[in-house]
Amino acid sequence: MLRLRPPLLVCAAWLLCGLAAFVASPLAAQEASDAKRCLETSAPADKRIEACNAAIKAEKNKQELIGLYLARGNAQREKGRVDAALDDYAQVLRLDGGHLEALTKRGLIYADKGERERAIAEFERAVRAHPKDAASYNYRGSIWRDRAAPDRALADFDKAIQLDGSVAAYHNNRGLALYDKKDYARAIASFDQAIRLDAKYARAFVNRGNAYDDSGDRTRALADYTEAIKLDPSEAFAYLNRGIALRRQGESDKALADFELAMKHDPQLAQAREERGLLLYHKGDYGRAIVDFTDAIRINPNSAALHNNRGNAHDEKGDRGRALADYNQPIRLDPKYAAAYYNRAMALRKRGDLERAIASFDEAIKLDAKNAAYYNNRGNAFAEQGNYDRAVADFNEALKLDADYFQAYNNRGNAYLEKKEYDRAIADYAKAVELAPENALPLFNRASALHFAGRSKDALPDINKSIELDSKSAPAFSARGLIYEKLGEKDKAIADFRRAISLAPNLKEPADGLIRLGARPRR
Repeated sequence: MLRLRPPLLVCAAWLLCGLAAFVASPLAAQEASDAKRCLETSAPADKRIEACNAAIKAEKNKQELIGLYLARGNAQREKGRVDAALDDYAQVLRLDGGHLEALTKRGLIYADKGERERAIAEFERAVRAHPKDAASYNYRGSIWRDRAAPDRALADFDKAIQLDGSVAAYHNNRGLALYDKKDYARAIASFDQAIRLDAKYARAFVNRGNAYDDSGDRTRALADYTEAIKLDPSEAFAYLNRGIALRRQGESDKALADFELAMKHDPQLAQAREERGLLLYHKGDYGRAIVDFTDAIRINPNSAALHNNRGNAHDEKGDRGRALADYNQPIRLDPKYAAAYYNRAMALRKRGDLERAIASFDEAIKLDAKNAAYYNNRGNAFAEQGNYDRAVADFNEALKLDADYFQAYNNRGNAYLEKKEYDRAIADYAKAVELAPENALPLFNRASALHFAGRSKDALPDINKSIELDSKSAPAFSARGLIYEKLGEKDKAIADFRRAISLAPNLKEPADGLIRLGARPRR
Protein backbone atom coordinates (compact mmCIF):
# COMPACT_ATOMS: atom_id res chain seq x y z
CA MET A 1 0.00 0.00 0.00
CA LEU A 2 1.19 3.54 -0.75
CA ARG A 3 2.25 5.40 2.37
CA LEU A 4 2.18 9.24 2.40
CA ARG A 5 5.19 10.51 4.35
CA PRO A 6 5.86 14.04 5.68
CA PRO A 7 9.05 15.63 4.33
CA LEU A 8 12.12 14.91 6.42
CA LEU A 9 13.62 18.23 7.62
CA VAL A 10 16.96 18.68 9.40
CA CYS A 11 17.32 22.19 10.90
CA ALA A 12 19.95 24.02 12.95
CA ALA A 13 17.40 26.24 14.61
CA TRP A 14 13.71 26.12 15.19
CA LEU A 15 13.15 29.26 13.16
CA LEU A 16 14.91 27.95 10.07
CA CYS A 17 13.21 24.67 10.54
CA GLY A 18 9.85 26.29 10.78
CA LEU A 19 10.58 28.37 7.69
CA ALA A 20 11.61 25.29 5.72
CA ALA A 21 8.49 23.45 6.80
CA PHE A 22 6.39 26.40 5.83
CA VAL A 23 7.93 26.50 2.34
CA ALA A 24 7.78 22.71 1.71
CA SER A 25 4.32 21.92 2.94
CA PRO A 26 2.30 23.18 -0.11
CA LEU A 27 4.38 20.98 -2.47
CA ALA A 28 4.10 18.02 -0.16
CA ALA A 29 0.39 18.57 0.13
CA GLN A 30 0.04 18.65 -3.68
CA GLU A 31 2.05 15.43 -4.02
CA ALA A 32 -0.07 13.79 -1.37
CA SER A 33 -3.23 14.98 -3.11
CA ASP A 34 -2.04 13.61 -6.48
CA ALA A 35 -1.21 10.25 -4.97
CA LYS A 36 -4.54 10.09 -3.18
CA ARG A 37 -6.49 10.91 -6.36
CA CYS A 38 -4.42 8.38 -8.31
CA LEU A 39 -5.47 5.65 -5.90
CA GLU A 40 -9.11 6.71 -5.67
CA THR A 41 -10.82 3.94 -7.66
CA SER A 42 -14.22 5.67 -7.62
CA ALA A 43 -12.87 8.67 -9.55
CA PRO A 44 -13.14 8.86 -13.37
CA ALA A 45 -10.32 6.98 -15.09
CA ASP A 46 -9.04 10.07 -16.95
CA LYS A 47 -8.74 12.06 -13.71
CA ARG A 48 -6.93 9.17 -12.02
CA ILE A 49 -4.47 8.86 -14.92
CA GLU A 50 -3.74 12.60 -14.74
CA ALA A 51 -3.15 12.39 -10.98
CA CYS A 52 -1.00 9.26 -11.36
CA ASN A 53 1.18 10.99 -13.97
CA ALA A 54 1.96 13.81 -11.53
CA ALA A 55 2.41 11.50 -8.54
CA ILE A 56 4.79 9.18 -10.44
CA LYS A 57 6.98 12.12 -11.48
CA ALA A 58 7.27 13.26 -7.87
CA GLU A 59 7.64 9.90 -6.14
CA LYS A 60 11.00 8.23 -5.46
CA ASN A 61 10.02 5.46 -3.05
CA LYS A 62 9.99 2.04 -4.72
CA GLN A 63 7.00 0.62 -2.90
CA GLU A 64 4.93 3.71 -3.48
CA LEU A 65 5.88 3.76 -7.17
CA ILE A 66 4.64 0.18 -7.47
CA GLY A 67 1.24 1.26 -6.16
CA LEU A 68 1.10 4.28 -8.45
CA TYR A 69 2.06 2.38 -11.62
CA LEU A 70 -0.43 -0.35 -10.72
CA ALA A 71 -3.20 2.21 -10.19
CA ARG A 72 -2.43 3.96 -13.48
CA GLY A 73 -2.34 0.61 -15.31
CA ASN A 74 -5.76 -0.23 -13.90
CA ALA A 75 -7.15 3.13 -15.02
CA GLN A 76 -5.63 2.69 -18.49
CA ARG A 77 -7.18 -0.75 -18.75
CA GLU A 78 -10.53 0.67 -17.66
CA LYS A 79 -10.31 3.16 -20.55
CA GLY A 80 -9.49 0.37 -23.00
CA ARG A 81 -5.88 1.52 -23.45
CA VAL A 82 -4.53 -1.96 -22.99
CA ASP A 83 -1.05 -1.36 -24.42
CA ALA A 84 -0.54 1.56 -22.02
CA ALA A 85 -1.80 -0.67 -19.20
CA LEU A 86 0.69 -3.39 -20.21
CA ASP A 87 3.50 -0.80 -20.04
CA ASP A 88 2.47 0.28 -16.54
CA TYR A 89 2.25 -3.31 -15.29
CA ALA A 90 5.70 -3.86 -16.84
CA GLN A 91 6.97 -0.97 -14.72
CA VAL A 92 5.54 -2.68 -11.65
CA LEU A 93 7.36 -5.87 -12.59
CA ARG A 94 10.58 -3.94 -13.18
CA LEU A 95 10.37 -2.90 -9.54
CA ASP A 96 8.99 -6.23 -8.28
CA GLY A 97 9.48 -9.12 -10.72
CA GLY A 98 7.00 -11.41 -8.97
CA HIS A 99 4.18 -8.93 -8.36
CA LEU A 100 1.09 -11.16 -8.53
CA GLU A 101 -1.51 -8.58 -9.52
CA ALA A 102 0.64 -7.16 -12.32
CA LEU A 103 1.37 -10.63 -13.72
CA THR A 104 -2.29 -11.60 -13.50
CA LYS A 105 -3.56 -8.49 -15.22
CA ARG A 106 -0.98 -8.72 -17.99
CA GLY A 107 -2.04 -12.33 -18.53
CA LEU A 108 -5.71 -11.36 -18.69
CA ILE A 109 -5.02 -8.56 -21.18
CA TYR A 110 -3.06 -10.88 -23.46
CA ALA A 111 -5.87 -13.46 -23.19
CA ASP A 112 -8.44 -10.84 -24.20
CA LYS A 113 -6.24 -9.86 -27.15
CA GLY A 114 -6.10 -13.49 -28.27
CA GLU A 115 -2.34 -13.67 -27.61
CA ARG A 116 -2.59 -16.94 -25.74
CA GLU A 117 1.13 -17.78 -25.72
CA ARG A 118 1.93 -14.50 -24.00
CA ALA A 119 -0.97 -14.98 -21.60
CA ILE A 120 0.31 -18.41 -20.59
CA ALA A 121 3.84 -17.00 -20.15
CA GLU A 122 2.54 -14.40 -17.67
CA PHE A 123 0.56 -16.95 -15.68
CA GLU A 124 3.55 -19.30 -15.65
CA ARG A 125 5.62 -16.50 -14.12
CA ALA A 126 2.84 -16.05 -11.55
CA VAL A 127 2.80 -19.77 -10.74
CA ARG A 128 6.58 -19.86 -10.33
CA ALA A 129 6.58 -16.81 -8.09
CA HIS A 130 3.48 -17.85 -6.15
CA PRO A 131 3.19 -21.64 -6.29
CA LYS A 132 0.40 -21.66 -3.71
CA ASP A 133 -1.82 -19.12 -5.48
CA ALA A 134 -4.83 -21.10 -6.66
CA ALA A 135 -6.15 -18.33 -8.89
CA SER A 136 -3.03 -18.36 -11.07
CA TYR A 137 -3.51 -22.04 -11.84
CA ASN A 138 -7.18 -21.38 -12.58
CA TYR A 139 -6.32 -18.55 -14.99
CA ARG A 140 -3.68 -20.62 -16.75
CA GLY A 141 -6.08 -23.56 -16.99
CA SER A 142 -8.63 -21.32 -18.68
CA ILE A 143 -6.09 -20.32 -21.33
CA TRP A 144 -5.09 -23.95 -21.91
CA ARG A 145 -8.76 -24.79 -22.37
CA ASP A 146 -9.12 -21.91 -24.84
CA ARG A 147 -6.18 -23.41 -26.74
CA ALA A 148 -8.02 -26.76 -26.94
CA ALA A 149 -5.60 -28.45 -24.53
CA PRO A 150 -8.11 -29.97 -22.06
CA ASP A 151 -5.61 -32.27 -20.32
CA ARG A 152 -3.33 -29.37 -19.40
CA ALA A 153 -6.34 -27.30 -18.41
CA LEU A 154 -7.62 -30.12 -16.21
CA ALA A 155 -4.25 -30.43 -14.45
CA ASP A 156 -4.31 -26.72 -13.63
CA PHE A 157 -7.89 -26.76 -12.39
CA ASP A 158 -7.09 -29.82 -10.23
CA LYS A 159 -4.17 -27.92 -8.72
CA ALA A 160 -6.31 -24.84 -8.06
CA ILE A 161 -8.90 -27.04 -6.28
CA GLN A 162 -6.15 -28.79 -4.30
CA LEU A 163 -4.96 -25.39 -3.06
CA ASP A 164 -8.44 -24.01 -2.43
CA GLY A 165 -11.41 -26.28 -2.90
CA SER A 166 -13.92 -23.73 -1.64
CA VAL A 167 -14.13 -21.70 -4.86
CA ALA A 168 -17.12 -22.70 -6.99
CA ALA A 169 -15.57 -21.28 -10.19
CA TYR A 170 -12.63 -23.69 -10.00
CA HIS A 171 -14.99 -26.69 -9.94
CA ASN A 172 -17.06 -25.17 -12.74
CA ASN A 173 -13.96 -24.72 -14.90
CA ARG A 174 -12.82 -28.24 -14.14
CA GLY A 175 -16.23 -29.41 -15.34
CA LEU A 176 -15.74 -27.48 -18.58
CA ALA A 177 -12.38 -29.19 -19.22
CA LEU A 178 -13.98 -32.60 -18.65
CA TYR A 179 -16.88 -31.60 -20.91
CA ASP A 180 -14.35 -30.76 -23.64
CA LYS A 181 -13.00 -34.30 -23.24
CA LYS A 182 -16.59 -35.61 -23.60
CA ASP A 183 -16.29 -37.07 -20.09
CA TYR A 184 -19.82 -35.98 -19.29
CA ALA A 185 -20.32 -37.98 -16.08
CA ARG A 186 -17.25 -36.47 -14.39
CA ALA A 187 -18.11 -33.05 -15.81
CA ILE A 188 -21.56 -33.26 -14.23
CA ALA A 189 -19.97 -34.22 -10.90
CA SER A 190 -17.76 -31.12 -11.04
CA PHE A 191 -20.71 -28.86 -11.88
CA ASP A 192 -22.61 -30.49 -9.00
CA GLN A 193 -19.82 -29.45 -6.63
CA ALA A 194 -19.79 -25.91 -8.00
CA ILE A 195 -23.54 -25.67 -7.39
CA ARG A 196 -23.18 -27.10 -3.87
CA LEU A 197 -20.68 -24.35 -3.10
CA ASP A 198 -22.81 -21.65 -4.75
CA ALA A 199 -26.47 -22.53 -5.24
CA LYS A 200 -27.03 -19.29 -7.19
CA TYR A 201 -24.28 -19.95 -9.73
CA ALA A 202 -26.40 -19.60 -12.91
CA ARG A 203 -23.59 -20.34 -15.36
CA ALA A 204 -22.82 -23.64 -13.59
CA PHE A 205 -26.45 -24.69 -14.18
CA VAL A 206 -26.05 -23.78 -17.86
CA ASN A 207 -22.86 -25.82 -18.13
CA ARG A 208 -24.35 -28.81 -16.35
CA GLY A 209 -27.34 -28.55 -18.68
CA ASN A 210 -24.98 -28.77 -21.66
CA ALA A 211 -23.39 -31.92 -20.22
CA TYR A 212 -26.79 -33.50 -19.59
CA ASP A 213 -27.95 -32.57 -23.11
CA ASP A 214 -24.88 -34.01 -24.82
CA SER A 215 -25.13 -37.19 -22.76
CA GLY A 216 -28.73 -37.64 -23.91
CA ASP A 217 -30.61 -36.52 -20.80
CA ARG A 218 -32.60 -33.68 -22.35
CA THR A 219 -35.14 -33.53 -19.49
CA ARG A 220 -32.48 -32.66 -16.93
CA ALA A 221 -30.77 -30.36 -19.40
CA LEU A 222 -33.96 -28.32 -19.88
CA ALA A 223 -34.50 -28.21 -16.12
CA ASP A 224 -31.00 -26.82 -15.59
CA TYR A 225 -31.36 -24.15 -18.29
CA THR A 226 -34.69 -23.09 -16.80
CA GLU A 227 -33.18 -22.91 -13.30
CA ALA A 228 -30.34 -20.75 -14.63
CA ILE A 229 -32.91 -18.37 -16.14
CA LYS A 230 -34.76 -18.17 -12.80
CA LEU A 231 -31.50 -17.30 -11.05
CA ASP A 232 -30.47 -14.79 -13.71
CA PRO A 233 -33.18 -13.77 -16.21
CA SER A 234 -30.54 -11.96 -18.29
CA GLU A 235 -28.34 -15.04 -18.73
CA ALA A 236 -28.21 -15.16 -22.54
CA PHE A 237 -26.38 -18.51 -22.68
CA ALA A 238 -29.21 -20.17 -20.75
CA TYR A 239 -31.76 -19.10 -23.38
CA LEU A 240 -29.36 -20.05 -26.18
CA ASN A 241 -28.71 -23.56 -24.91
CA ARG A 242 -32.31 -24.19 -23.91
CA GLY A 243 -33.23 -23.18 -27.46
CA ILE A 244 -30.74 -25.67 -28.88
CA ALA A 245 -32.16 -28.46 -26.69
CA LEU A 246 -35.72 -27.57 -27.71
CA ARG A 247 -34.73 -27.50 -31.39
CA ARG A 248 -33.18 -30.95 -31.06
CA GLN A 249 -36.42 -32.38 -29.71
CA GLY A 250 -38.48 -30.78 -32.47
CA GLU A 251 -40.01 -27.85 -30.56
CA SER A 252 -38.96 -25.29 -33.12
CA ASP A 253 -41.36 -22.48 -32.11
CA LYS A 254 -40.21 -22.58 -28.48
CA ALA A 255 -36.60 -22.78 -29.65
CA LEU A 256 -37.09 -19.72 -31.85
CA ALA A 257 -38.47 -17.76 -28.88
CA ASP A 258 -35.42 -18.69 -26.78
CA PHE A 259 -32.96 -17.67 -29.49
CA GLU A 260 -34.68 -14.30 -29.72
CA LEU A 261 -34.46 -13.84 -25.93
CA ALA A 262 -30.76 -14.73 -26.06
CA MET A 263 -30.24 -12.03 -28.71
CA LYS A 264 -32.26 -9.53 -26.67
CA HIS A 265 -30.08 -10.04 -23.59
CA ASP A 266 -26.81 -10.18 -25.57
CA PRO A 267 -27.06 -8.57 -29.02
CA GLN A 268 -23.42 -9.52 -29.67
CA LEU A 269 -24.00 -13.24 -29.10
CA ALA A 270 -23.29 -14.45 -32.63
CA GLN A 271 -24.19 -18.04 -31.83
CA ALA A 272 -27.79 -17.10 -31.04
CA ARG A 273 -28.15 -15.60 -34.52
CA GLU A 274 -26.44 -18.63 -36.02
CA GLU A 275 -28.79 -21.03 -34.22
CA ARG A 276 -31.86 -19.07 -35.29
CA GLY A 277 -30.46 -19.10 -38.82
CA LEU A 278 -30.06 -22.88 -38.70
CA LEU A 279 -33.60 -23.31 -37.45
CA LEU A 280 -34.96 -21.09 -40.23
CA TYR A 281 -32.78 -22.96 -42.75
CA HIS A 282 -34.30 -26.30 -41.73
CA LYS A 283 -37.77 -24.74 -42.01
CA GLY A 284 -36.94 -23.81 -45.62
CA ASP A 285 -36.88 -20.06 -44.89
CA TYR A 286 -33.52 -19.56 -46.61
CA GLY A 287 -33.84 -15.79 -47.06
CA ARG A 288 -34.24 -15.08 -43.33
CA ALA A 289 -31.57 -17.66 -42.53
CA ILE A 290 -29.13 -15.76 -44.75
CA VAL A 291 -29.96 -12.51 -42.88
CA ASP A 292 -29.17 -14.21 -39.54
CA PHE A 293 -25.94 -15.77 -40.78
CA THR A 294 -24.88 -12.42 -42.24
CA ASP A 295 -25.56 -10.62 -38.93
CA ALA A 296 -23.60 -13.30 -37.08
CA ILE A 297 -20.69 -12.93 -39.52
CA ARG A 298 -20.59 -9.18 -38.81
CA ILE A 299 -20.08 -10.04 -35.13
CA ASN A 300 -17.70 -12.94 -35.74
CA PRO A 301 -16.17 -12.53 -39.23
CA ASN A 302 -13.57 -15.25 -38.68
CA SER A 303 -16.05 -18.07 -38.09
CA ALA A 304 -15.61 -20.68 -40.81
CA ALA A 305 -18.86 -22.39 -39.77
CA LEU A 306 -20.93 -19.23 -40.28
CA HIS A 307 -19.69 -18.73 -43.84
CA ASN A 308 -20.29 -22.42 -44.50
CA ASN A 309 -23.86 -22.24 -43.20
CA ARG A 310 -24.63 -19.14 -45.23
CA GLY A 311 -23.22 -20.93 -48.26
CA ASN A 312 -25.68 -23.79 -47.65
CA ALA A 313 -28.58 -21.33 -47.54
CA HIS A 314 -27.46 -19.62 -50.77
CA ASP A 315 -27.10 -23.05 -52.37
CA GLU A 316 -30.65 -24.05 -51.40
CA LYS A 317 -31.92 -20.79 -52.92
CA GLY A 318 -30.14 -21.75 -56.14
CA ASP A 319 -27.57 -18.95 -55.91
CA ARG A 320 -24.55 -21.12 -56.72
CA GLY A 321 -22.20 -18.17 -57.20
CA ARG A 322 -22.75 -16.77 -53.71
CA ALA A 323 -22.72 -20.27 -52.26
CA LEU A 324 -19.29 -20.94 -53.76
CA ALA A 325 -17.98 -17.59 -52.51
CA ASP A 326 -19.13 -18.50 -49.01
CA TYR A 327 -17.63 -22.00 -49.18
CA ASN A 328 -14.29 -20.54 -50.29
CA GLN A 329 -14.17 -18.17 -47.32
CA PRO A 330 -14.09 -20.85 -44.56
CA ILE A 331 -11.40 -22.69 -46.53
CA ARG A 332 -9.27 -19.53 -46.37
CA LEU A 333 -10.05 -19.10 -42.67
CA ASP A 334 -9.48 -22.74 -41.78
CA PRO A 335 -7.79 -24.85 -44.48
CA LYS A 336 -8.52 -27.98 -42.41
CA TYR A 337 -12.30 -27.44 -42.37
CA ALA A 338 -13.39 -30.55 -44.27
CA ALA A 339 -17.10 -29.66 -44.41
CA ALA A 340 -16.39 -26.51 -46.44
CA TYR A 341 -14.54 -28.52 -49.11
CA TYR A 342 -17.43 -31.00 -49.16
CA ASN A 343 -20.11 -28.32 -49.48
CA ARG A 344 -18.11 -26.53 -52.17
CA ALA A 345 -17.86 -29.84 -54.03
CA MET A 346 -21.63 -30.32 -53.80
CA ALA A 347 -22.24 -26.82 -55.20
CA LEU A 348 -19.78 -27.41 -58.04
CA ARG A 349 -21.44 -30.75 -58.81
CA LYS A 350 -24.84 -29.06 -59.04
CA ARG A 351 -23.35 -26.61 -61.52
CA GLY A 352 -22.05 -29.52 -63.59
CA ASP A 353 -18.39 -28.66 -62.89
CA LEU A 354 -17.54 -32.27 -62.12
CA GLU A 355 -13.73 -32.07 -62.35
CA ARG A 356 -13.53 -29.28 -59.78
CA ALA A 357 -16.18 -30.98 -57.68
CA ILE A 358 -14.17 -34.20 -57.53
CA ALA A 359 -11.01 -32.25 -56.64
CA SER A 360 -12.87 -30.61 -53.76
CA PHE A 361 -14.26 -33.98 -52.61
CA ASP A 362 -10.66 -35.25 -52.67
CA GLU A 363 -9.61 -32.46 -50.27
CA ALA A 364 -12.53 -33.20 -47.93
CA ILE A 365 -11.62 -36.90 -47.85
CA LYS A 366 -7.95 -36.12 -47.13
CA LEU A 367 -9.07 -34.18 -44.07
CA ASP A 368 -11.80 -36.59 -42.95
CA ALA A 369 -11.34 -40.06 -44.37
CA LYS A 370 -13.99 -41.55 -42.08
CA ASN A 371 -16.96 -39.64 -43.46
CA ALA A 372 -19.12 -41.97 -45.54
CA ALA A 373 -21.07 -39.12 -47.17
CA TYR A 374 -17.91 -37.73 -48.74
CA TYR A 375 -17.22 -41.02 -50.56
CA ASN A 376 -20.87 -41.46 -51.49
CA ASN A 377 -21.15 -38.07 -53.15
CA ARG A 378 -17.77 -38.31 -54.85
CA GLY A 379 -19.08 -41.60 -56.20
CA ASN A 380 -22.11 -39.76 -57.57
CA ALA A 381 -19.80 -37.26 -59.31
CA PHE A 382 -17.80 -40.10 -60.89
CA ALA A 383 -21.06 -41.73 -62.00
CA GLU A 384 -22.20 -38.47 -63.60
CA GLN A 385 -18.90 -38.46 -65.51
CA GLY A 386 -19.66 -41.98 -66.71
CA ASN A 387 -16.80 -43.39 -64.66
CA TYR A 388 -18.85 -46.18 -63.07
CA ASP A 389 -15.95 -48.31 -61.84
CA ARG A 390 -14.55 -45.45 -59.74
CA ALA A 391 -18.07 -44.65 -58.61
CA VAL A 392 -18.56 -48.25 -57.40
CA ALA A 393 -15.20 -48.10 -55.58
CA ASP A 394 -16.36 -44.99 -53.69
CA PHE A 395 -19.74 -46.49 -52.82
CA ASN A 396 -17.90 -49.58 -51.53
CA GLU A 397 -15.79 -47.36 -49.29
CA ALA A 398 -18.87 -45.52 -48.01
CA LEU A 399 -20.47 -48.85 -47.09
CA LYS A 400 -17.35 -50.01 -45.27
CA LEU A 401 -17.69 -46.93 -43.08
CA ASP A 402 -21.48 -47.21 -42.67
CA ALA A 403 -23.06 -50.56 -43.43
CA ASP A 404 -26.58 -49.10 -43.02
CA TYR A 405 -26.11 -46.25 -45.50
CA PHE A 406 -29.10 -46.93 -47.76
CA GLN A 407 -28.25 -44.09 -50.16
CA ALA A 408 -24.89 -45.72 -50.90
CA TYR A 409 -26.60 -49.03 -51.71
CA ASN A 410 -29.08 -47.18 -53.92
CA ASN A 411 -26.32 -45.25 -55.70
CA ARG A 412 -24.15 -48.33 -56.19
CA GLY A 413 -27.24 -50.00 -57.66
CA ASN A 414 -27.51 -47.10 -60.11
CA ALA A 415 -23.89 -47.59 -61.17
CA TYR A 416 -24.42 -51.33 -61.67
CA LEU A 417 -27.60 -50.57 -63.65
CA GLU A 418 -25.62 -48.30 -66.00
CA LYS A 419 -23.07 -51.11 -66.36
CA LYS A 420 -26.00 -53.46 -67.19
CA GLU A 421 -25.09 -55.65 -64.22
CA TYR A 422 -28.75 -56.10 -63.41
CA ASP A 423 -28.49 -58.80 -60.73
CA ARG A 424 -26.04 -56.70 -58.72
CA ALA A 425 -28.19 -53.61 -59.18
CA ILE A 426 -31.32 -55.48 -58.01
CA ALA A 427 -29.47 -56.84 -54.95
CA ASP A 428 -28.30 -53.34 -53.96
CA TYR A 429 -31.74 -51.85 -54.41
CA ALA A 430 -33.18 -54.67 -52.32
CA LYS A 431 -30.81 -53.78 -49.47
CA ALA A 432 -31.73 -50.11 -49.78
CA VAL A 433 -35.44 -51.03 -49.63
CA GLU A 434 -34.79 -53.15 -46.55
CA LEU A 435 -33.02 -50.23 -44.81
CA ALA A 436 -35.53 -47.56 -45.93
CA PRO A 437 -38.87 -49.28 -46.69
CA GLU A 438 -40.80 -45.98 -46.69
CA ASN A 439 -38.52 -44.31 -49.21
CA ALA A 440 -39.95 -44.35 -52.74
CA LEU A 441 -36.65 -44.02 -54.62
CA PRO A 442 -35.08 -47.49 -54.05
CA LEU A 443 -38.42 -49.11 -54.94
CA PHE A 444 -38.59 -47.07 -58.15
CA ASN A 445 -35.00 -48.02 -59.01
CA ARG A 446 -35.51 -51.72 -58.30
CA ALA A 447 -38.61 -51.70 -60.48
CA SER A 448 -36.55 -50.10 -63.28
CA ALA A 449 -33.78 -52.71 -62.91
CA LEU A 450 -36.27 -55.59 -62.95
CA HIS A 451 -37.92 -54.13 -66.06
CA PHE A 452 -34.58 -53.72 -67.89
CA ALA A 453 -33.64 -57.25 -66.86
CA GLY A 454 -36.74 -58.56 -68.67
CA ARG A 455 -38.74 -59.10 -65.49
CA SER A 456 -41.45 -56.48 -66.02
CA LYS A 457 -44.14 -58.45 -64.21
CA ASP A 458 -41.91 -58.68 -61.13
CA ALA A 459 -41.32 -54.92 -61.35
CA LEU A 460 -45.01 -54.03 -61.03
CA PRO A 461 -45.36 -54.40 -57.19
CA ASP A 462 -42.31 -52.19 -56.62
CA ILE A 463 -43.46 -49.41 -58.93
CA ASN A 464 -46.97 -49.51 -57.42
CA LYS A 465 -45.55 -49.15 -53.92
CA SER A 466 -43.26 -46.35 -55.09
CA ILE A 467 -46.25 -44.41 -56.46
CA GLU A 468 -48.19 -45.08 -53.27
CA LEU A 469 -45.35 -43.44 -51.30
CA ASP A 470 -44.87 -40.56 -53.76
CA SER A 471 -47.97 -39.86 -55.83
CA LYS A 472 -46.43 -36.71 -57.39
CA SER A 473 -43.52 -38.47 -59.08
CA ALA A 474 -43.80 -38.06 -62.85
CA PRO A 475 -40.85 -40.46 -63.51
CA ALA A 476 -42.62 -43.17 -61.48
CA PHE A 477 -45.82 -42.92 -63.56
CA SER A 478 -43.72 -42.87 -66.73
CA ALA A 479 -41.84 -46.00 -65.59
CA ARG A 480 -45.09 -47.79 -64.78
CA GLY A 481 -46.37 -46.81 -68.22
CA LEU A 482 -43.33 -48.49 -69.76
CA ILE A 483 -43.94 -51.61 -67.65
CA TYR A 484 -47.61 -51.76 -68.66
CA GLU A 485 -46.60 -51.20 -72.30
CA LYS A 486 -44.18 -54.13 -72.05
CA LEU A 487 -46.89 -56.29 -70.46
CA GLY A 488 -49.31 -55.38 -73.29
CA GLU A 489 -51.71 -53.40 -71.12
CA LYS A 490 -52.08 -50.47 -73.52
CA ASP A 491 -54.88 -48.54 -71.77
CA LYS A 492 -53.10 -48.61 -68.45
CA ALA A 493 -49.85 -47.55 -70.12
CA ILE A 494 -51.57 -44.60 -71.85
CA ALA A 495 -53.21 -43.52 -68.57
CA ASP A 496 -49.85 -43.54 -66.78
CA PHE A 497 -48.05 -41.68 -69.56
CA ARG A 498 -50.77 -39.01 -69.50
CA ARG A 499 -50.51 -38.75 -65.72
CA ALA A 500 -46.73 -38.35 -65.98
CA ILE A 501 -47.14 -35.52 -68.54
CA SER A 502 -49.72 -33.76 -66.34
CA LEU A 503 -47.15 -33.71 -63.53
CA ALA A 504 -44.15 -32.80 -65.74
CA PRO A 505 -45.23 -31.43 -69.14
CA ASN A 506 -41.69 -31.34 -70.52
CA LEU A 507 -40.88 -34.96 -69.72
CA LYS A 508 -39.92 -36.64 -73.02
CA GLU A 509 -40.26 -40.34 -72.18
CA PRO A 510 -44.04 -40.45 -71.58
CA ALA A 511 -44.67 -38.26 -74.63
CA ASP A 512 -42.69 -40.73 -76.73
CA GLY A 513 -44.71 -43.56 -75.16
CA LEU A 514 -47.99 -41.99 -76.19
CA ILE A 515 -46.70 -41.58 -79.76
CA ARG A 516 -45.70 -45.25 -79.86
CA LEU A 517 -49.16 -46.25 -78.64
CA GLY A 518 -50.93 -43.91 -81.08
CA ALA A 519 -52.41 -41.75 -78.32
CA ARG A 520 -52.29 -38.05 -77.52
CA PRO A 521 -51.89 -36.21 -74.23
CA ARG A 522 -55.14 -34.87 -72.83
CA ARG A 523 -55.42 -31.11 -73.02
